[in-house]
Amino acid sequence: MSAPASSSRALRPDSRTAANAFESSTAAAADQTQWSAASGVMAQALAGSDVRSDKVAALQQAIAAGTYNVPAADVAAKVMGSLMD
Repeated sequence: MSAPASSSRALRPDSRTAANAFESSTAAAADQTQWSAASGVMAQALAGSDVRSDKVAALQQAIAAGTYNVPAADVAAKVMGSLMD
């Protein structure tokens, strides 16, 4: 005797259902954010610090644009100075 078509179908997973379940779980996971304890400490430190956010923002933009340039002599002087200490 052969098994009814419905029972053999029940044994095979429906790939569309599995794909939809995967996409749903992936989307739900992508929407979650977890902050570490260090990020809270850092946020508190920055709130009371003397960081010049306008200067930091300008430097970040220059770095991203590829226009930030440090003279090689300045880098060499700092390296040599740190080796002498």
